[in-house]
Amino acid sequence: MAVRRPEPRLIVALAVGLVALLAVIGLIVTLTGPRGLNVAQFERLVAQGSIAGVPSTLTHGPGRPLINLDQQRASYLGAARCTTYWTAAQQHLLSQSSHLPTNPNDSLVEGFGLELWDDPAAAQTAVADWTACLEEFQSLSGNVSSPLKVVARGTAAGVAWQYSENFDLDHPLRVLILRHLNVVATFELPDAPEPAWRTQLAERLRADVEAAARS
Repeated sequence: MAVRRPEPRLIVALAVGLVALLAVIGLIVTLTGPRGLNVAQFERLVAQGSIAGVPSTLTHGPGRPLINLDQQRASYLGAARCTTYWTAAQQHLLSQSSHLPTNPNDSLVEGFGLELWDDPAAAQTAVADWTACLEEFQSLSGNVSSPLKVVARGTAAGVAWQYSENFDLDHPLRVLILRHLNVVATFELPDAPEPAWRTQLAERLRADVEAAARS
């Protein structure tokens, strides 16, 4: 028995219909998925007293920082990458806050800060620009015996993370940056984070940020 080939016009119609369906699905996902926090939502997140499962006390902010580009250029020795970062921060950094854990020994966190950028792309760029700024500044300063360097980065629970340390035995510095949507969280740690703990911290931050985005 002969098999009748489908008409070309029918194939085109089906293809157009499929594209339209996929576009609608994509639009629904875009409209229903979390798109980032506004300033009011960020302020509620900051005020809740526990971020990413770390009970804490608010020590500064929230509020939009006043950035003087000339002062920042001087402070960072005219590093071009730092100028890029601070120029973007002046335009896109909406709010920031600082926190101290109520029990650093239990939380394994010595302190942390939160930043709200105007969209997820700006937050992603900010982490990259700050990393480049710090690298250039330390190179220009010439007196940093053990510079802070990125040693690992990746994604956990849908949250981008980056870990840096300076390998200085006298003045160790260990920093974990987490980014989700348009929120950047920077944690100062007493020790290098275990992968399971880092993932748990990322999961809790994601839950907090997405809950705030829906509030």
